Amino acid sequence: PRTLAKRGLPVLSQSLHTLTKATVAAVPDVISKHPAGRWSLIGLSVVAVVTLGLMQSRQPAANLAGQPTASSIRSDGNENASGAKDAVSSSPSENPVASSTEVELASTASISTEVTNPSAATNAAAATQTSANVDTLLAKANDLRDRNQYNDALETYDQLVQLQPNKADVHWGRCYSLNQLQQYGQAIAACDAALEISPDNIQALWSKGYALEQQGQPETALDLYDKTLELNPDYTESWNNRGGILLRQQRFQEALDAFDRARELDPSFAEAWSNRGAALWGLRRFDDAISSIDKALELQPDYSEAKALRAQIRQKLGR
Repeated sequence: PRTLAKRGLPVLSQSLHTLTKATVAAVPDVISKHPAGRWSLIGLSVVAVVTLGLMQSRQPAANLAGQPTASSIRSDGNENASGAKDAVSSSPSENPVASSTEVELASTASISTEVTNPSAATNAAAATQTSANVDTLLAKANDLRDRNQYNDALETYDQLVQLQPNKADVHWGRCYSLNQLQQYGQAIAACDAALEISPDNIQALWSKGYALEQQGQPETALDLYDKTLELNPDYTESWNNRGGILLRQQRFQEALDAFDRARELDPSFAEAWSNRGAALWGLRRFDDAISSIDKALELQPDYSEAKALRAQIRQKLGR
C-alpha cells in the first residue's frame, strides 16, 4: 500500500476486487503524471486482475452453501463427518416433523390396539365359553342316552343343534335316540344331517341302516351295514345287525358267521350270543342253540328276548 501511495494511489482497506477497480480507474491519471512508471503500474494491475480471477474460482457458489457435495459422500452410500454435519444442519426442520409423525402414528397404533384387542379377547372368550357349553351338553346328552332316557337325551341334543349345527356327533345322537323312540322317519333325517357333515361317519351309517330296516327296507339297510364294515371291519354292532337281516331271510349259515364274528370281537355281547342261538336253531343244532342262549342269559340275566327264545326251543324239544 505504501508503494501504491507513492504512485498516486490511495491506500484502501476494501476487498481485492474493489482495490483492483480503483487501481484501473487511477491508471490514466498516474500515466499522465508519471509517464516513466506506466509499465510497472500496468504490470501490477495485470497481476491484481489475475489474482482476483483465481480467488473467485475458489469461492463456492452461493446457491450451494450448506448442501453436501458429491465428494462428501462415499461410494458405499455413507457420508463422511463433514458431509453428515452439513446434511443435518441443512434441514433442521426435518427431524421435528418426523418425530411428530412417529408420535402420531404410535398414538394411532396404540388407540387401535386398545380398541381392537378387547373385542378380540371378548370374541375369543365367547368362543371358548360356547365350546365349553357344547362339550358339557354333549356329555350330558350322551349320558342320558346311555341310561336309556331317550326323551331327555333328545331334548339336550336339540339344544346342541342350535349351538353347533355342524357337529356330526350331535346329529347322530339325535338319530340314535329317535330310533329308540321308534320315530324312524325323523331318525333317518337326523342321520342324513350327520352324513352330510361326515359322509363316512360309521355310527350314522349304522343307525340309518337300523331305521331303514325297521321301515321294511332290509336290502338298503344291509348295504349300509356292509359299508360300515368296509370302513371298519371290527364294528361289532354292524356284524350283529347284518346277521339279524340274514337270519330273517333264513340265510342261517351266513347269519351264524356274522354273529360269530360279533361275539369274537366282543365276547360279552349278550345280544350276539342270543341271536347266534336262533341261527343254530335254524340249522337244527338244538343243543348248541340252547348253550348259546344260556351264555347270553349268563351275561345279561334280565335279557327278556333270550328267555323267550330259550323257552320256545325247549317247548319244541319237549324239555
